Amino acid sequence: MNLIEEEEEVNIIEEENQEEDDENEEKQIDEKKHISEDDEEINIIEEEIQEDDINIINENEEEMNLIEEEEEVNIIEEENQEEDDENEEKQIDEKKHISEDDEEINIIEEEIQEDDINIINENEEKKIKTTRRR
Repeated sequence: MNLIEEEEEVNIIEEENQEEDDENEEKQIDEKKHISEDDEEINIIEEEIQEDDINIINENEEEMNLIEEEEEVNIIEEENQEEDDENEEKQIDEKKHISEDDEEINIIEEEIQEDDINIINENEEKKIKTTRRR
């Protein structure tokens, strides 16, 4: 081989190497683009996950608030029921008392009636006696 042939071979090899380098550079650029696109996607997905997490946290807080409110309402309802029960007992006691008072009043009225009848009878007897004496 002579120098010219060797030089041509070297040139050819250099060209091939340059082409390979160019291809490799293009591949690296493509890979970097792909990696960058993947990073963007990952960032978008991470943002969505964060938003979802925030939404879940907010929903959980709302649910906890509702549960607390419901518990408070239940406590208030229980207290109201207890108060209602106490009031009902008081009313029953009052009715019993009124009923007892009514019974006493009836007994007293009966006694008064009897007394009235006795007085009337006594008066009648006195009249009769007085009329007989005359």
